[in-house]
Amino acid sequence: MALGFGLRQGEILGTIWGDVDLDEERLDVRHQLQRSGRWQLVPTKTRNSLRTVVLIGNPALTALRAHKTGWTRGTIAGLEKLFLTAAGAPIDAHNLAKVFKRTVTRLDLPPIVFYELTAILTTGNLHAGVPSNQVADMIGDSLAMVEAYPPVVHR
Repeated sequence: MALGFGLRQGEILGTIWGDVDLDEERLDVRHQLQRSGRWQLVPTKTRNSLRTVVLIGNPALTALRAHKTGWTRGTIAGLEKLFLTAAGAPIDAHNLAKVFKRTVTRLDLPPIVFYELTAILTTGNLHAGVPSNQVADMIGDSLAMVEAYPPVVHR
């Protein structure tokens, strides 16, 4: 979801089943998960972060359908969370980062951290000639931020 759609870690962890429409094949990005003494869903970082991700034809759609079939029930503030630990608790961002780092190492990939996945997606799309405004909409960031990427990636 980070590499395919540019979702930030908190946005992924804050996704609830009410944000996902498997029939319409879309995901609404509306929340992020934060821990300030207790877990809470808060609005996305910026107004630009509010967006709808189209899942049509994307392998993530198949993965989400399979995930829902084996989903462990768990809620935060009465909302059904999409991604939880095996015990049904929220996934801590630090633990996710550790698991991601171990996975990158095990797969013998160049060292990257989770939050760099959005930059990889952005750079790849700009290099492929996708207009900056479309990339900004995709990743939920401002046009100015996307245009600040090094000119070498812009075609």
